[in-house]
Amino acid sequence: MTALAEPLVPSRPRLQTAPLTPVLALDLATATGWALRDARGQLASGVRSFALKSGESSGLRLLRFRRWLREVLDLGEVRLVAYEQPVIHRKRRQLNRSVAHNLEGVLLPELEGRWTT
Repeated sequence: MTALAEPLVPSRPRLQTAPLTPVLALDLATATGWALRDARGQLASGVRSFALKSGESSGLRLLRFRRWLREVLDLGEVRLVAYEQPVIHRKRRQLNRSVAHNLEGVLLPELEGRWTT
């Protein structure tokens, strides 16, 4: 019997990573929180304010949100958008939930037709 110069170590299989699905996550509100993960797993996040200035109508908030959303989606990588569906309670109508509900009304038509399911 001869002694081995090097100990036998089982080789580890190399892991193959599949590309990640690019995801945009939104927290709809007057100050909308967002996070974006690209196909390489890189993360970016922030908060975008859609607060109204004195004398502005609430429709401007929706127009600003739509423009911002289109800019993000037109970057071309986003394949999935995740958000918490706002719920407006009958007993206590909260302003932020109402804003989120209106922003959702802009979000859904923008997403429709961008991807096939």
